[in-house]
Amino acid sequence: MILPIVLFHTAQSNVALYDQGLEKYGPQFLVEHSVNAALLARAAGSPSLSADLATDVRDQMLSESRGGSLICTCSTLGPIADILASEGHNMLRSDAILADVAVQRGGRIAVLYTVESTAKATRDVFDRSRDNRSTDTELSYYLVPGAWDWFLNGEPKAYVETIAGFANTLDDVDTIVLAQSSMSPAAVILRSSKPKVLDPVGAVAQYISEHSPQA
Repeated sequence: MILPIVLFHTAQSNVALYDQGLEKYGPQFLVEHSVNAALLARAAGSPSLSADLATDVRDQMLSESRGGSLICTCSTLGPIADILASEGHNMLRSDAILADVAVQRGGRIAVLYTVESTAKATRDVFDRSRDNRSTDTELSYYLVPGAWDWFLNGEPKAYVETIAGFANTLDDVDTIVLAQSSMSPAAVILRSSKPKVLDPVGAVAQYISEHSPQA
């Protein structure tokens, strides 16, 4: 039996984002969504995952993958996917796929994120990608102030506009990276600007189009 690629989310809104991202590649890819919002809620406000939460995330990822491929679309929980991958499981993280795409471009890259709890995981995955390649890459990291409050309050338009407004203040960058899946809609606004804009949905959709089994 051919197993689908499972997209492991912590926000229900990401389901539609990834479905839309895959549309341009056609309907033939075997993809399933798993939404686990409670896991991210437990991680909120902490710079690292507790041992109990890490165990629960690990168990949930293994259960949802059913022995097949899984892509974690949550930057905060991404390090657990790394651990499972190191043990031989077919686990990836959306921000790692995005980081590889960005670093391959080289140049001055501004990495934006909106949740404080994801700061270390985001820096680690982009730094690792840079260190594993010989490209001339300069990485800078920015927390978009105030954006996440809009997201939590159910104001997606204000969330996206806050991200885009902050990104437009950045000078002397070649590429702007929106590190979290929830930030991807801001790319639509920013793509008229001069720096190249990359986001997880676009990077993962391309990856799936190249690696997913087809229905």
